[in-house]
Amino acid sequence: MADWKITNSLFTHSNRLAVWNFMTDMSNQVRMESAVEAIELEGPFETGTKGRTIMKEYTQEWVLDEVVEEQEFTIVGQTEGQDFSLSFCWKMEDEREGTRLTQIISAKGADTENFREILNGMEEHVPKRLAELAKELDTLTKS
Repeated sequence: MADWKITNSLFTHSNRLAVWNFMTDMSNQVRMESAVEAIELEGPFETGTKGRTIMKEYTQEWVLDEVVEEQEFTIVGQTEGQDFSLSFCWKMEDEREGTRLTQIISAKGADTENFREILNGMEEHVPKRLAELAKELDTLTKS
């Protein structure tokens, strides 16, 4: 399997700043994802800051690869001992009276095939997770 990518998006009635603030508050990510016990940042939410996602089974180290304030951010995790990286890019764009939130998940590296089962699971489960996220975002106060 060559490099892999899926793109999904949702519309929320919340404005872009409210969506940005929600998405960059790591406590919301922990609350929305039951498998995640904690997310730790080693500094401010900006390009180059390292972090980790702590789950019961393992801890994933990652870096904020690109942060464009109030518009987009990308988190890239490299799997230790393997030629495999997984990135999660979130883009926020004004649309009508709300925000279009797009998630691009991509995998790269010679060992991508070793992660096929996980990637197939993402393809299946991400749309449901985004639907749950859309409901959560719609509860935010518009401003």
